[in-house]
Amino acid sequence: MRALLLGQLVLVLTHDAAARGQLRLLERFAERTELVVALGPGNALSDSAREALRRWPALVAVELHFPLNEQDAGTLRKLGRLAVRLPATASAVAASAPGAAPGPRAAPIAPLSLREARRAQPTLALLGPALVRVERAAEAPLAPGPCPGSKERVLPDGASELRLESAVSQCDLDWLRAHLEPHPEPPGELPAEMLPPAPSSPRHE
Repeated sequence: MRALLLGQLVLVLTHDAAARGQLRLLERFAERTELVVALGPGNALSDSAREALRRWPALVAVELHFPLNEQDAGTLRKLGRLAVRLPATASAVAASAPGAAPGPRAAPIAPLSLREARRAQPTLALLGPALVRVERAAEAPLAPGPCPGSKERVLPDGASELRLESAVSQCDLDWLRAHLEPHPEPPGELPAEMLPPAPSSPRHE
């Protein structure tokens, strides 16, 4: 994966990781990442996961499975704020709408509008005002990530996606720190010719 810039990492966690309270380990990176929680096939959201998402200091996106039913939509609406990340299949449906250019590159890179998303997945309307925006999931294949149990890919807009398929490990945390936290130059590491001059002593008349 290429070197990361601040705000260019999409971090995808499982519902179980959120339910086990592992979002607390990642709060220090909230301003530098976009958090996505991948829900299971039934879109169920446990009480513990819902509370973890409420505490997250930034907007959270969720990956849903369609169609969405009223019960799960009601649970998601209780969050008050969320984004929905459409799977690649939903993006393809929207791209094949009348007027779309033919071919594999027909899908635009820009996120789907809410109208386009609801045309592709009508049950999105069940989310009502809780839906903040709809994001297109990447269609690029996943590759092995930097740590065991992780996968990665580059998104169409150039951002990087890192998916953690199980619990957040120490390796994951070390990788995130190395790529997302500033690294001030340690004192004394510069060559002598690059060090600032020592302050001169005051002259006494």
